[in-house]
Amino acid sequence: MRLNQHLIIYTCILCIVFMCSFSFPFQFFPNVGGVCEPLFNEISVWVGSNIFGIEKESLLYHSGEDSIGMLVNLVNVCFISLLLYGILWNFFKTKVPLTFPFAVIFLRYFLAIILLIYGFDKIYKYQFYYPEPNILYTKLKDIPQDLLYWSTMGTSYSYSVFAGLMEVIPAILLLWRRTYVLGAFINVLVFTNVVMTNFGFDVTIKLFSSFLLFCSIVLFAPFGLNIWKAFTGKGEPYVLESNTLYKSKPLYYSLKVIVVILILIECQFKYVMQGSFNDDRINRPSLHGTYEIVSEDSLWERIYFHRQGYFIIELNNGEFYDMKMTNIKDQNKLILTTYDNEIQELLYKWNADTLNLFNEDRSIDVKSIQVYKY
Repeated sequence: MRLNQHLIIYTCILCIVFMCSFSFPFQFFPNVGGVCEPLFNEISVWVGSNIFGIEKESLLYHSGEDSIGMLVNLVNVCFISLLLYGILWNFFKTKVPLTFPFAVIFLRYFLAIILLIYGFDKIYKYQFYYPEPNILYTKLKDIPQDLLYWSTMGTSYSYSVFAGLMEVIPAILLLWRRTYVLGAFINVLVFTNVVMTNFGFDVTIKLFSSFLLFCSIVLFAPFGLNIWKAFTGKGEPYVLESNTLYKSKPLYYSLKVIVVILILIECQFKYVMQGSFNDDRINRPSLHGTYEIVSEDSLWERIYFHRQGYFIIELNNGEFYDMKMTNIKDQNKLILTTYDNEIQELLYKWNADTLNLFNEDRSIDVKSIQVYKY
C-alpha cells in the first residue's frame, strides 16, 4: 500500500471518531456526538489532568468550540484512531487495502455534507444573519472582533449567497467520481480561506475548520503530486484506483441515489420545517427593535428587544446589560430574568407611537426607532 492509502484510511477512522466526540447540529441525521460527548469529555479530563497537569474545570468542552479541553480531545482522538487502525492492520492486513476506495468515497461525502450544511446556511442567511438592533447601536470599538466580522457579513445578502455558493459548488463536485478531484482542489482553497478567517477574526471554531482543511488536503494530496510531476517531468502520475462497488452498477447507482437524497434532506430539513429560505424575511417577534428613552432623568439611553428573547438596556455611559425575557402578550407583560435568577416584571402598553413600560415604582416612555427594513 502507498503512504497516501494508509493516510486516507486512517483519516476516515479519524473523522468518524472525531465527529462522535462532540455534538454537531445535525437536523435529520442522528446526533451521535451528542450522546458520546460526555464519555469523550471524561477521557479528556482524565488525560489532561493526569498527563498534562491541566485543571479539570478548564478541560470540559462543548459542541466543538475552541477550548483547551477540545484540543486535548483532538489529541485523544488522533491516538484512539491510530490505535484502531493498528488493530485493523494487525488482524486484517490483507483486507485493509480493499477498503481504500470506500475510504475515498467516505471522505468525499463527509466533506460534501459539511460544505452543504454551511453553504446553504449562508445562502439562506442563517449563518450570517442581519445584525440585531443592539449591535447596530454599539460603538465599533466595543464590538468583539468575531461578532464584528459576523455582523458585517450579515448586512450583505448578495455576498452571503456568493460565499455559500463557493461551498455548495465544490460539495456537489465531490459527490461525483469524475469531478471530485476538481472539487477537492476547490475545497482546499475554500477551507484555507475559512481557517484564515477564523484565526484572523478569532472565530471560535478554529480546531474544527483546521481539521476539515486537513481532511481536504489528504483527499487532494495524491493529485497535487500529479501537478508537481507535470511541471517537473519526474515520476509516474498517480492513477485513480477503481472502485469495486462500481462494477455492480445497479447496486452502485441505487446506493448513490439513496445517500444523495439523505444528504439533501439533511441540508434542507431545517429550512423546510421553518418554512423560510431567507432569514432576513422571517417575521421578528413582537416589540423587536430599538427604542429611544423619552422620559427625563432616566439612566437609560435606549432599550432593545432581541429576536432570541433578550431585553437589553443601554445606559447613558454606554454600558449594556441584558436579561432573558418572556413576553406574555395577552397580559401585556414582560418577565425579565437576570443572570442571578432574579425576576422582574414590566407591564407595557402602546400610546400612539410611544411604548409605555411601567411597574409598581415608576413609568418609562420609550419611542420606537426605524433602524432598518427587512
